[in-house]
Amino acid sequence: MTRMRALSTFLLCAVFIGTGFLAGMKVEEIRSSPGGGFWETARELMPGDLFRFGVSGFKGLVGVEDAPQSFSFYAPGDLVGRSGTGAARKGARDWTLFAPEMAFPVAPAQPAFLNSQIHSPGGGAWRGSGPNNQCVRANYSYPWRDNFCERRGGKDRESLNCPSRAIHQGVDIRGGTGGSRASTCARMAWGDGTPQTLVPVVAAEDGWIEYSLLPHKYVVTLITDQGRAFNYMHLDRASLIPAPGTRVSKGETIGYLSDYFGRSKTTQHLHFEILQNIDGKGWSHVSPYMSLVGAYERDHGVTGVLVEDEE
Repeated sequence: MTRMRALSTFLLCAVFIGTGFLAGMKVEEIRSSPGGGFWETARELMPGDLFRFGVSGFKGLVGVEDAPQSFSFYAPGDLVGRSGTGAARKGARDWTLFAPEMAFPVAPAQPAFLNSQIHSPGGGAWRGSGPNNQCVRANYSYPWRDNFCERRGGKDRESLNCPSRAIHQGVDIRGGTGGSRASTCARMAWGDGTPQTLVPVVAAEDGWIEYSLLPHKYVVTLITDQGRAFNYMHLDRASLIPAPGTRVSKGETIGYLSDYFGRSKTTQHLHFEILQNIDGKGWSHVSPYMSLVGAYERDHGVTGVLVEDEE
């Protein structure tokens, strides 16, 4: 603890003196005590990083009560190993915010985590109980990881930005908490008598509901005033709020996250897609990932911290 206090004093001084001289210092050199809230990654600190990192990281130690907390995320297109090749524009990672002012689709009352449903515990490659169930803490923790362009089976699953034609056309979002019997995930997955209304899902922009769930279907489409469309999949059928043709406002609850998948079930998550009408190409799926990062920062009042993949 003495070492930690000394380190905190050093970092707090650096906050007020300036941060340029710390450029190149490795974040992994700054270790936290349990629950300290620091990110341990190999990303190099850049000028300006430490003020953000120091204020949020030392909130509990220095009493900065109104400081925003941070969340971390891997770069767009940085998929789980051997799951596919991520989206790119002109050969580079696609950092585009295709919906720069949208609301995050899971209501701010719940934390949210982006990761693969197939290549994570409890998913297609990990089905089981115990440490391999879908509610493990690893699935409800940072950093976020992109899963747009992940390899999937089926026909007509492509995007202009993905190198493969059989891909995951959206990003999967887990909402709530995991890791215990009382967690949001466990209550929804195995039931405690609670209706499936624990994790509200909201309209990303103003628009109208064009299509809602019909027998054995699981897609709700929001056509927006901004000329794009959002697809929401796996919402709880019994608690859908708007009917087809209903106009909704940005941030308005439209349904609740669940595991509905037509005749079968999936993991507890929201599959979220953005479609845009691209000149000369027609309607195409585009990556929601960076739009989700930006929306989460705005709606939760937090700062996203980019980390490097160590794989």
